Amino acid sequence: MKKSNQQLNAILDHDINVAIASSLLPTSPAPEVANRIKQKLMSSIQAGAGHHQFIFANQGEWKTIATGVEVKLLHKSETGKSLLIKMAADSSLPHHEHEQDEESFVVEGQVWLDGILCYPGDYHHATAGGYHRDIHTKTGCILLVRF
Repeated sequence: MKKSNQQLNAILDHDINVAIASSLLPTSPAPEVANRIKQKLMSSIQAGAGHHQFIFANQGEWKTIATGVEVKLLHKSETGKSLLIKMAADSSLPHHEHEQDEESFVVEGQVWLDGILCYPGDYHHATAGGYHRDIHTKTGCILLVRF
């Protein structure tokens, strides 16, 4: 079977590109150039055409809400919000009522949620109208919370 000119050009273009690429020596850009490239990539990832949102570990603002307790808002919409709660060792949050359903997921450390000691990977759901006892930790923890 005979190849068309278009098929031959595609093969030749590929072969030429491979030959050129294989003759180049690997190099690293200068730190300021690498930083500009990274910033452009991160901006395009965060833009995500409106369908995706990324907040990387070193991004966002932690706000202190109690002694040893910080919160970082991840997402907020008309229907709810997601946030991280970072609690230092021997810190606590006071008892409170739930106006809406609340989901908690232990990301790191150990925490007492409603009288139960929870570890990384544990999940807790509190329904709207319910009452939460003090939340406290001896070791420190990070919780992912969604309302």
